[in-house]
Order: sequence, then C-alpha cells, then structure tokens
Amino acid sequence: MPFIPALLFALSPNFLIQDRIIPPEPANGSSASLVAAELAFAKQADAENIRAAFLAVLDEDGVLFRPGPVNGRAWLTPRKADAASPVEIPVFKPQPPARMAKPAAAGSASTESLILREQGFATAAAKQGLATAYRQFAAVDLRFYRDSGFPLTNSKDAIHILESSKGATTWTCVGSRVSKSGDLGYAYGYAERAGIGPAAKPASPGKSVFLHLWKRAHIGGWKLVLDIESPLPPEKPRS
Repeated sequence: MPFIPALLFALSPNFLIQDRIIPPEPANGSSASLVAAELAFAKQADAENIRAAFLAVLDEDGVLFRPGPVNGRAWLTPRKADAASPVEIPVFKPQPPARMAKPAAAGSASTESLILREQGFATAAAKQGLATAYRQFAAVDLRFYRDSGFPLTNSKDAIHILESSKGATTWTCVGSRVSKSGDLGYAYGYAERAGIGPAAKPASPGKSVFLHLWKRAHIGGWKLVLDIESPLPPEKPRS
C-alpha cells in the first residue's frame, strides 16, 4: 500500500534525499520491494521534480504536512498557470484537516483498536509522564525523530531523553488508518507541548505536527515503532 511511504516522506523536507540516492542496507525478501519503491521515488524526484514523484506514489487519501496536514494530491495539483511565465506555476490551496481523513469503515476492529491504543498512549503520557508512557507503548526498536537532534533507533535512548524532559505533551489525532493485513497502522495530527521556563514558570507552548506508526505485536498488541514530530512555524500575531 502506498500510503505509508508517502506519509514518511511528506512530514519534513529535512528527511528527503536532496543530492544523491544513498544505497540502503541489504533488504530481506519482505522489505526488498519497499526499498525498491523508495529508491524509485528518489530517482524520479531527482530526474523530474519532487511534485511529480509525489503524485506518482500518493494514495488518493495520502497526507502531506505543509505545514499542517492536507490532502496531498489536492495540494500538489496545479490550479492555474502564470501567463507571464513560460513555466507553469502551481497555486496550492491547503484543505482543512476535516476534509482529509477518510473515515474508518464501520465495525473496523483493527482501526478501532489502533485509535484506542493511541488514546491510551496519550492518557498514560498525561497521567504518568512521557518516559513511562514510552516504556509501556514503544517497541524496543523505536525510531524517534526530533528536530533537536539526530534520529534515535531504540526506545532506550528516547526514554533517556524524555526522562529529563519537563512539561507535558498533548496529542490531537486528526486521522488514522490500518493496513488491510491489520498489522501496521498510523495516526497523525497536532502535538502541543507545555514546557517549564525559568523560575519554574510555564513556558510558551510549542506546537508541532506528529506521525505515529504502529505495528501489531504477537504479544502486547500495538507497539509504537516510529515517532516523528516536526515543529510548526510560530503563529503570526494578529494585527
């Protein structure tokens, strides 16, 4: 299914290969086709442009973050051409989140269980703290991405950072989806972090978009395997 690679590429331009295609680690049979799709995406982006590459792989419900979540195909589709320019200039109109997320089919046990898991994760973080929540819900090989540092490749290192983190994070889920096989799913939306500033006073909240990728384990149900947050630009003061 194309929706997960599209989401992973779309979150932040910092994650895109800009100058060259980096050879991946050897893939086993189950992941070889995914690696091939990623390399084909990067090759097309380099040969043509990033918009053409995304339009070739984005699902009809694929999501881009620009900076908030929007329907990817609608956002990338040119609306009009600049008559004064020989090159077509796309004009984009972001869509509100409510129009993006495709509702889960009625009675979808997998999707409902993923939503409950996401809610349970948020509740544990609010009541017990971030570090405790990640201990309970994250996979051992969690991939943890934040703009403040290099990507982390295990939950132990992520928890070590979160243990020294003050304040609380609130996640607002905008959309979620589960693969047809029922063993892989994602949730995305907005995250707001209320930190502690000087003299133990509340600091200005930091707002981000987030992507959580979950994998269903044989024991323990859904486990968080990928956690990405990308900060939103500061809101402009109203005049």
